[in-house]
Amino acid sequence: MVQTATLRNMERQLTHAAHGHILTNIGVWSHQGRWIVYDIRSDPAGSVFDGTRIERVEVATGRVEVLYESRHGACCGVVTASPVDDRLVFLLGPEHPTPDWSYGPAHRQGMIWDEGRVYNLEARDLVPPFTPGSLQGGTHLHTFSPSGRLVAFTYDDHLHPEWNRNVGICEPGVVDVSPKHPRNHCGTHAARLLTRTGIDYVRASEEGWIDDSSLAFTATRADGQRQLWTVTLDGQQRQLCTRPLAGPRHWPRANHEGVIAVLMADDAGIVQIALVDPEGAVRLLTQEPTPVASAISWVGDQIAHVRAGQVCLADVRTGRVRALTTTGGARPEACVLSPDGTQVAFVRPVQGFNQVFVVPV
Repeated sequence: MVQTATLRNMERQLTHAAHGHILTNIGVWSHQGRWIVYDIRSDPAGSVFDGTRIERVEVATGRVEVLYESRHGACCGVVTASPVDDRLVFLLGPEHPTPDWSYGPAHRQGMIWDEGRVYNLEARDLVPPFTPGSLQGGTHLHTFSPSGRLVAFTYDDHLHPEWNRNVGICEPGVVDVSPKHPRNHCGTHAARLLTRTGIDYVRASEEGWIDDSSLAFTATRADGQRQLWTVTLDGQQRQLCTRPLAGPRHWPRANHEGVIAVLMADDAGIVQIALVDPEGAVRLLTQEPTPVASAISWVGDQIAHVRAGQVCLADVRTGRVRALTTTGGARPEACVLSPDGTQVAFVRPVQGFNQVFVVPV
């Protein structure tokens, strides 16, 4: 059974403004743990892409800074921080949107924020012959690799929508693209896809870094079953285990030994945290009567998640689960441990608006 925190009122509300605050599922803490970054999408789940600012809140003081504001009809969001420096990467929709090029999976791009300067992450080239290192569609859910050098993304192709969603990476290297299409643009990183949908799966998504040379991802089959796969930077893929993934949308999280945490159902159908070793052996870590309701994050020996509206920690050594919050209402989209593993950031609605909270471990 989940053990409840013995001290009450330990959690702390950091934001108070009367607008939405949305945390990404990972990478919301600055590399030294001083700041938490977020966007201002209006609906509680962040499903409506209508945010126009990237902001950060100082954890110690609650001071808020606006880092970026979109222009010309574009919206922005889904920001994550580098694990080694102050760079951020986030999603930007099209500026000057038109009926034939409005916001959508294939019509978005990554942006790098670096000490107030903002750059295109990847390049887009929509007219053949395509520029090497460019893409022909839109990227989403960008995350830095452990070294901070690379950026992973999910991808939807504008010219080939039948490819569905795939996983790719960007690495430093300027890509100059001719303005032969009004939606072409240059980039500061060269992009390439690591997966290609086909016989084995129809969708590759929800990727998470294992190390700087490989990622784990969710491969969705035609029958809807979700499975755990891995891919190296040279495109070598393998299905890691046959037991299907379960529960809410989540992203695989790995430790330094290459063990991957995901969500799977137990024999009673309750969604639990599972650990998958590099050889594909599966161990259900938790055995709780209530299901995991959120994405997960893993630092040290603790995996943060939400159950029944409470922020919880699972101990990787024992499987014991304890609740950090004594009140419910935590949103299930994100529950993110700080880099040093001492605090968890999460979101709870307050008077109609999502607000950012932290609770100590």
